[in-house]
Amino acid sequence: MLDNLRQMPFTDEELDKCTVKKGDLLVCEGGDIGRAAIWHLDRSVCIQNHLHRLRPFLPEICVPYFCNMLRYYKVTNQLQGKGIGLQGFSSGMVHNLLAPLPPRAEQTRIVAKIEELFSYVDKIGKAADGIAQAAQRINKKILDLAIRGQLVPQDPNDEPVCELIRRIEAAKKATEKGHKSSRTAVSDRPAYETEPPFDIPDSWEWVKLGDLFQHNTGKALNRSSSNGVPREYITTSNVYWDGLMLDNLRQMPFTDEELDKCTVKKGDLLVCEGGDIGRAAIWHLDRSVCIQNHLHRLRPFLPEICVPYFCNMLRYYKLTNQLQGKGIGLQGFSSGMVHNLLVPLPPLAEQKRILAKIEELRAMTRSLTK
Repeated sequence: MLDNLRQMPFTDEELDKCTVKKGDLLVCEGGDIGRAAIWHLDRSVCIQNHLHRLRPFLPEICVPYFCNMLRYYKVTNQLQGKGIGLQGFSSGMVHNLLAPLPPRAEQTRIVAKIEELFSYVDKIGKAADGIAQAAQRINKKILDLAIRGQLVPQDPNDEPVCELIRRIEAAKKATEKGHKSSRTAVSDRPAYETEPPFDIPDSWEWVKLGDLFQHNTGKALNRSSSNGVPREYITTSNVYWDGLMLDNLRQMPFTDEELDKCTVKKGDLLVCEGGDIGRAAIWHLDRSVCIQNHLHRLRPFLPEICVPYFCNMLRYYKLTNQLQGKGIGLQGFSSGMVHNLLVPLPPLAEQKRILAKIEELRAMTRSLTK
């Protein structure tokens, strides 16, 4: 990379020592020690003191052979620098480095074979990248078919969605008993006020996510006080699409009221409010932790609701840019937006069939990329 080269003065003596010419081998003394490249240009430049210039005594020496040798030493950790703090690969270490020396003709044959094999490696790497991209497209299509009701056939023997909704409402009333709520029941209002995002089977219904899940956000860090019991908590940085990262969790005090609102338990759906908005994961552990206020906790009113189906639905919405945050500067996915998000609701048995098919097909796409 020769963009934006700088200049500095060199004396005649320094020019003789520091000028590189075509065919010279350049080796890094510091930083990524031992990294090497051949100067292949007809133009000449000078080098700074953290580069070694190696010029063969015999012009017909095969410099690319030794460049590849240094690369091998590097990847096998046979190039070790010295020094306190920053490591260095000194002139003495370069001079004393042992190198296997084949006959001149064999050096050339070795380089030719390396270049031939590396060309195959490049092709394999490009093919692997293409396979990975194809797998991503396939996974997106799997979710597209799943959320539109086209991945598995509908079964007329499934419990009708209207019956599922009645059971959810009954469970919701039991959960909210004693708490005043201004939200109407699913069956008391239209499932949507605008045109639905896409067509779904006649046996499905459009509902709002907040009609299926009890929803809470966590505790703000700036509201931390000495009141309460210290508890571990997680933030958006702990939640990923394919799982949870729980290294080095921190603690802050939670009161009994805050614990009821902020504690997650096995089966809860966690959704990021900020950062990568809408990123979601299921808390699959038996242990409990608390959540910080930039995480939404969604707990189904009906325990048998297939939470992984809705996690996959959020992933599909994310991939298709149907999850849009609001705000000036940092975008946020607010509690209201979570509650009012329109979701397609299949019969409960079909939710489980869809999830099983998604997992089956994903296992196939994962095998492509191994």
